[in-house]
Amino acid sequence: MILKKRWMRITAWTIAVLAVVVGAVTLVANSSYVKDRLIGLATDALSKELHTEVQIDDIGLNLVLQRASIYGITLKDQQQRDLFQAEKLSASLRLPTLLLGRLELKKCQAEGINLLLVKPEDGPANYQFLIDATQKKKGEAPKVEGGKKKAFKLSLRDATMRQLHVSYNGEDYSMEEAVYSHRFGKHSLTVRHLKGGMKKKTRKYKTDWHLDTGLLTATFKDDGPKHIDIKGLKLQSDNQI
Repeated sequence: MILKKRWMRITAWTIAVLAVVVGAVTLVANSSYVKDRLIGLATDALSKELHTEVQIDDIGLNLVLQRASIYGITLKDQQQRDLFQAEKLSASLRLPTLLLGRLELKKCQAEGINLLLVKPEDGPANYQFLIDATQKKKGEAPKVEGGKKKAFKLSLRDATMRQLHVSYNGEDYSMEEAVYSHRFGKHSLTVRHLKGGMKKKTRKYKTDWHLDTGLLTATFKDDGPKHIDIKGLKLQSDNQI
């Protein structure tokens, strides 16, 4: 009985010490000095990788919940226009698997996304440089560490995007919410109110088209059938002389 009480006391003290250590590390990680350093490292790395200006307002880390958040992200195009803006990007990740070279994101969220896409008739799109920067160079050999190929795997289980706005060559598109999940080889995607407008001109008329997909649900398996269901689809046209 005495030995049991001693082990329970040691276990309780160990848990308490670990909680204090994790709490202290979390406080240090969220200090202004550490966050400024992380923001500087992140913006420099992204700017060099994407060959453009990247801005981040704030970063939040919670080691207890294993969650990271980035606030106020702006990505410029090569004409210094705001190509991509996001109010908040956050993700829940598993630290043990990350140390093993596997990034497992349990839940990702993106809020307040704004995209400015421009594709002129006589030149490349303003986002083409991103495609070029992220494509692997032909003949590039994979990184080798210790005689073995270093593979970094990404696993995503849940993702949510809210309030998306896209401007493409002056035409506006928006989406209220999109929710994605992946369980046991089955994927599901739910999109709420994907809206868009398009203008068509003829010699006599000008037609404005307005689309609202309502509720769109898609389910599919890695090696199985696919199913798409749409409820509340609306398509409206306005003709003007």
